[in-house]
Amino acid sequence: MKPPLLINTPVGGLLQITVCADECSIVCRGSTSYLPREGGLAKSEAARNLVERAMASDPSDPLYVVAIGAITNVASAVLMEPAVAERIVIVWLGGQQP
Repeated sequence: MKPPLLINTPVGGLLQITVCADECSIVCRGSTSYLPREGGLAKSEAARNLVERAMASDPSDPLYVVAIGAITNVASAVLMEPAVAERIVIVWLGGQQP
């Protein structure tokens, strides 16, 4: 059975930590900034981990990603590997930048 969720949780300001709710409880440091306005991405351990997990998922059985707060890590993962968009389902509770 595939790990059920990848949870993207904001911790004070812009720091985000990704917690994989599976048997190994992986914790990855997320982005410490928003995406640059002029394009590009905010590289982070969390975004790279999301790419790995999403690409290991079959599009017919996607990875569910719960994003709480800024969606920087998910956006960066899609920018790093566009095929991620076809392999994830995003549940997002977000807001706007102050």
